[in-house]
This record gives sequence, C-alpha cells and structure tokens, in this order.
Amino acid sequence: MTRPLPSAVPLLFGPFKLDLAAAQLLRDGQVLPLRPKAYELLVALASRPGELVTKDELLDAVWGRRFITEGVIKAVVAELRSALGDDPKAPRWIATVPRRGYRFAEVVPEPFATLAPAPIATITSAGNVPQGLEPMIGRAGELETLSRLLVGHRLLTLAGPSGIGKTRLAWALADAQNQMQKQGRAWPDGVWFVELAALLPESCDAALLCATIAQTLQLGAGAAGDGASLARALRPLNLLLVLDNAEHLLPDLALLLATLLPQAPALRIVLTSQEPLRIPGEQLFRLEPLSLPPAADDGDQQRLMGSSAVRLFVERVAARMPGFALAAQQQQAVADICRALDGLPLALELAAARVPLLGVHGIADLLLSDDEGARLSLLSQGARNAAPRQRSLRDALQWSHALLDETQRRVFRRLAVFRGGFGLAAAQIVCCDQELGAAGAAGLEDWGVLDALHALVDKSLLAPASEPGAAPRFKLLESPRVFALEQLGQSGELAATQLRHWHAMCIYWAQADARALSDPALDWIARHLPELDNLRVALRWACAQPEAAPADAGVRLLGHTPLLWHRAGFATEGRGWCEQLRGQALSTDEESLRGGFELVVAALSSYASAYPPAQGIAAARHAVQVFEAGGDAVRAYFSLYLLNQFTQSKADTGQDDLLARMSAWEQADWSELLTRYGRMARGYRSRLAGRSEDYLDFCRSEFARCRRLGARAESWGAAQGLMLAEHDVGAVGEALLVGRQTLAEIRAAGQLRQHPALLAVWTTMLAQSGDSAGTRAALNEGLPALSGAGTAWMAHVALGWLATHEGRHDDAGRLLGWHDAAQGLHSRPAAGGYIARSLKALDLHLQQRLGAPALLRWRAAGATLGDEGAQRLALRAGA
Repeated sequence: MTRPLPSAVPLLFGPFKLDLAAAQLLRDGQVLPLRPKAYELLVALASRPGELVTKDELLDAVWGRRFITEGVIKAVVAELRSALGDDPKAPRWIATVPRRGYRFAEVVPEPFATLAPAPIATITSAGNVPQGLEPMIGRAGELETLSRLLVGHRLLTLAGPSGIGKTRLAWALADAQNQMQKQGRAWPDGVWFVELAALLPESCDAALLCATIAQTLQLGAGAAGDGASLARALRPLNLLLVLDNAEHLLPDLALLLATLLPQAPALRIVLTSQEPLRIPGEQLFRLEPLSLPPAADDGDQQRLMGSSAVRLFVERVAARMPGFALAAQQQQAVADICRALDGLPLALELAAARVPLLGVHGIADLLLSDDEGARLSLLSQGARNAAPRQRSLRDALQWSHALLDETQRRVFRRLAVFRGGFGLAAAQIVCCDQELGAAGAAGLEDWGVLDALHALVDKSLLAPASEPGAAPRFKLLESPRVFALEQLGQSGELAATQLRHWHAMCIYWAQADARALSDPALDWIARHLPELDNLRVALRWACAQPEAAPADAGVRLLGHTPLLWHRAGFATEGRGWCEQLRGQALSTDEESLRGGFELVVAALSSYASAYPPAQGIAAARHAVQVFEAGGDAVRAYFSLYLLNQFTQSKADTGQDDLLARMSAWEQADWSELLTRYGRMARGYRSRLAGRSEDYLDFCRSEFARCRRLGARAESWGAAQGLMLAEHDVGAVGEALLVGRQTLAEIRAAGQLRQHPALLAVWTTMLAQSGDSAGTRAALNEGLPALSGAGTAWMAHVALGWLATHEGRHDDAGRLLGWHDAAQGLHSRPAAGGYIARSLKALDLHLQQRLGAPALLRWRAAGATLGDEGAQRLALRAGA
C-alpha cells in the first residue's frame, strides 16, 4: 500500500478534518461517526491524494484479502460518500475510476493549511525521461529493490562512489516508473529527471536550485523564486522527481527538500549522491559494485558469465570490436581484470576501451603489475560526451577527493598503506598525528580519525567490511586506494605512514599470537586471516626498505606468526619469509627476537614439513633455550612440545626430561586448549611404551574434550590419534571409519591442505587394507591436496600398496625405490610410527612375492622416477 503521508499529522479537505492520531473524522469541529471499515477506507484513500488507488490495494489494506468481493468495497464507498455528502455523479471527494479503483481529492496537512493557495501548475508534458534507454547489466535486483522502496518512502537516496553507476541506475528506475505513468498506474504529473552536476557549489544556492527544478518541470517563473514558491507550485502535483549528482550541493539541497516534502504531499524524490542528505524521512540505498567472477578458475564459461562485471566488460569490448567473444584462453585474464577493478562499472568500461590496443592479457598484466599507478594512466579513455569527471578514473576520483575537507583528505591518503581492509585500532595508529613529523599536521587524534572514517564511509570512499558480530573493519576499493597512495606520496608522509603501519601490525600480531594456543584454531584463523595482506605489506616493507625500517623490523614481526602460516595453508610462503629474514634473525641483539624466529621455523617444520627434521630440531632447541632463559612460560612450553614432537620416536632418555619441563611451565589459569599440548605429549608416550589400550582411552577422552570445547581443528588432531590407536589394537575398520568421518568434516571446512598427515595416514591404511577402488578415489583427491601442501611424499607408501594389491608387484618395487631416493634427495623426514610399520610390511610382502634380489633390482630402477612419474606409475590401470 502506497503511503505518501505516513505521519499522524491531521489532513484537511473542505470542512473536514481527518485526525489520524485520534482515529476520527470531524466536520466543522464535530465528530462524524464512521464504522471501522469506512474509516479505514477513508484513510487509505486520503493518504494518497490525487492517486489512483486500485481495488486490489484497497482489499489488501482494509480487508487483508479475507475472501471479500469487490461489491463490499462499493457498499463501503457508498456509505462513506453519504457521510461526506458526496455525489457519485459529480464527486467532490471520491471519484470512481471505472473498472480500476478510486481517486481522492486534494488534502492538505494541517500545519500548512494556512498557506496561500497553490498557483495553477504549468506542466505541459508528462515528464522528460527519454525513450529507448540502454538496458542495464547486472542491476535487475537493485532496480526491483529501489522500485519497492519507492512505494513506501517519499525520499530515496541512491548512494555510492563515483563511477559505480548511480546515474545509469537512476535513469533505469525513472524509465520503469515512466512506463507505469503511461499505463495510468502512477505519477499523473510525470517522472522528471534533473541533472545537478553542472551547478557549482561556490555559486549555487537555494534560489538557483529552485530555479533549476522549476525550469526542468516547466512550472513557470512564479515557482522559481524560493522554496516556499516552489512548494506551492508542487503541492497539487503527483510526480516523481529524480535529482542526479547531488553530492556537492547537499547543505542547500537538504534545506530545500526539508521544505518541499511536507508541503507537497504527493511529491516523491529519488536522489543520487555519494553521501546521504541526513534529513528525517530519508531512505538510504547504497549501491554495491557489480558481482565478481568466482574465485575458483574451473574453466566454466557459463559460471564466469554469471558475473555481471564480466558481462559488462565483454559487452563494452564487443561494442568496440564487433564479433568479439570471450575465448577460453582469455577467461582468466578477464576474471583478473574484473577483480582488480573491484567490479566498478566506470573502471570496467574504461578498461574495455583499451582492449583493441592492448588485448585483455595486456590489460590484466598492467593491472596486476607492481606498478600500482599504471591503472590510473591506463583507465583514461572515457566517452567524449561523458561528464568531465567521468572521462577518466583519475577525474572521477579527483571529483570525490575535492569534496573532502583537509582532515578527511589526510586520513584518506594515509589509509592507502593498508591492503585488504583494516580495523579501527590500526587505522587510528596509522592516521593520528603524534610523532608523524608532518608540517601543520598537529591535532589529529583518535576521535578525529573516527570522525573522518565516518565521513569517508558516508561519502562512499570507504566501505564497512565487518562480518556480523565481528569488530569494526573497513576497506578501500583498489582504485581509490591507488589514488590515495599517490596523494600520500605527494604529501611527503609516505615513509612515516609506512613506519606507523608496520608498528600497527606488530601490535596486532603480538596480540593475535598471545591467543594462538588458547583459542580454537579455526576461530583464531578466521578472526585474523583478514589481516594477512597487511602483514605481507609490512614484511615486504621491512625487507625492501632497510634504510627506513628499524634494523630488525621484519624478524620482530615474523616472530609473532608461528602458527599462522600452517593454519592459513601458506606454509611455503611462511618459509619464504623466514629465508628472506634469516639474516636479520642472526644479527639481532635481542634474544627474544631470535627465539621467535626459530619458533616459526620449528612450527613450519613440525606441522607442515616445510623444513627438514634436523633443521626443525635445531630451531626448537634454540627456541627452548631462549624462552626458558627469558621466563616466557607459554612460548617455552610450546617450544618444548615441538622439540618433543621431533624426538619422541627416538629411543633417547631425554623424553622424560622434556615432559617434566613442560609440566613445570604449566599454569593453573591456563585454558584446557593450552594445556592439551602437555596432555598430548604424555598421552603419546604411552603409545611409544606399548600401552595401546591406555593410548586408546586417552585419545577417546581428548577427542570428547575438544568437541566439548568447540575446538573443531583440535578435535581433528585428536581424531588422527584415535585413528592410530584403533589401528594399533587391530580395529582396522574402526580406524578407517574415524578417518573417513574426520576427513569429511575437514573437506567441508576447506582445510585438507592443512591436515596432510591425517589424509596420508588414512589413505595408507585404506591402501594397506586392500580396498583398491577406495584407494584410487582417495588418491585422486588426496594427491593434489598433498602436493599443494608440499607433502606428496607422504602418500608414497599408499601408492606402493595400491600397486601390489592390483597385482603389479614390480611397479610396487619401483615405487619403493622412488620413496627411498626421495627421502635423501629432498631431505624429507623419515616415516615414523604407523607409516614406518606399513612401509616395513610392504617391503616384506614384496620380498615374498618377488624375492629379495628382484626387489632390489626394481627398487634401483625406480630411483629416478620423479614425483610425477611415480604417481603416473601407481595410478595406471591395474593388470
């Protein structure tokens, strides 16, 4: 039901007063009794003066569609006319629109009843929306939402950054409403589009705004004087007014619309702006970028074209290159372009204009290059008839930048050092003026930064990026960020701001590291993964800017990430940072920094096999020494646990000492998740001692504890122990069931790469059991995951069992030869525990089948297979 007059302000018509607050109708001050349905019908009609109210709308509003016929409406209308003294043949108040509905005469809200009579409007046409507008791409949902909002709101602001397509969507909305007007369903006085971009803020005032609107609507000179004159002219009219590009005129426009809307009850306004008006009654709709292609490149062109950003880009290229169609080899490049440009329509159109010269691959290469400023030079060939600010991306961004005050510009440019978003605390560290050293920059403190962030969000230069229930987080789209980075460089603040960014990251990751062992791993990584890009930026700066960064900047930051890289699935990247910063670690005078570095190396070795065991052991021992000497209880405890993991399968006497030292560091206030490292070390000790039943009981208990604590990843680790424990006592079926159920959870969480050992152990158990079909399926899934984690060697024994169970004993012998060679060639850890036993059992089986001399020959033949050759050999069709 349309409600142009939603307030409880009394409505006046002739001698009548409809008092909505008191729910009564008065004539000359005397109450006229009305039955409830007659009163509701009167409200439904009088709240939409001059509009056609259809029978269906009345049935919905008054009777709720409860099996009521149209005859009931006629009876209640007749009752209402009788109360009003209205003649149906010459109606003054309620006019019948044959076969469609009813229209009520003009009403006036009581506060404005004493205004001078409205002049006769001089509208001579029903709007100015042109025919044949270009169809929108990818905005059908937004258009439907805006049309629905327009039904219930008299002031609708369509907000978004420059270049996102506000004007085009506003034209599409105006066109849709214009079609309704032509069908007699809305806007008897038309749909009107008023362009405000050409009005300069320094010379524009309320009078000029009134004149511009009055001239566009052809209202005559009498309506152009001031807001009151325009309001009187608009009061009897039922029309839709679209005001486009208003962001530079908001103060004067807000005052004008606050005057017009109450006095012109059938007027509705759609406004496009980079920020809202912030006046009562405004309904804000923020326009988002076009949808981006899916992250996974599976070669499915239909899925790719499901992205509205891709469709727009391809269509704009085809407009310049007739016959252009997206080829398979271009799909990835086009997807990269759309993502790099954040789905911003103006940027996509400007990029498409360059394709005839550079091709899609050339565009993608430039946008993804290290030369960030190249995008602003690239995206500069806009249409000749476009507004000046739309002819290049730099022009569009400069227009938005010019609307900021000095404090907002300062904060905007400093935010450019962030990548992938940022939190409020980090933004305040980076943007505050203390110790910045910039001339004339004194005074910007935390609250000032907060206010500036609020303003930048309002002005559509900054977008909220928080997940529901998470701490506030914000993000700059990439093109505005590159523009802001240019401004930062020109300001002379770049080096100081980068130093602040590094400092903010040190604080952030130190706090994250302090909870890494106590919080559930999946919760921890989900909370902190959004900050990974900023960590990379800070590490890259620490490596590439030694003259600007503190001497140990990189290792100071890296030392707070021992569990990050494995949990995020980026162990290889973690090792890369370690190697880049090894020199800093070796030269630092702070032992705690060296210890933090060695702890990262030890964790990467233990959890992800990113370093050989010998290197992991040496790193863990160094970390233990540093943190025990420094009294750092948590990190000493964790370092001892890693050292125990490396040495627990060795028959040495140091195990009991390690466990005792771990126990000595445990604190009474530690969480159950933190103390689980000690429990796991002690529990596994019972397995090594041959107490299989004790180990099985421990694993069941630990699995239940992790489930109770809501620690899913930790429960998967406990399930791996439970799988081994069941196998140790001969319950192979139970072991395989535990592994199958656990892997299903891990797979659903997208964490296969982070749990290669469990995947490899289960696949090996499956292969050893003789389930060849199941093993092939498991290897088809598992080998890519293991290869992605750099641990494909973990599946070597499973490959050998598959071949031998398929009767290919010579192939199995060659695979054992490759396994032997691979251990030495890549300094990989020797198989321990179950895998070692399975390897020994396979060796004995093949000796029985082939004979020891033949097996030796096959092993020698397989030593040069290589990883890919070994996998092809194992998975070829069985005999």
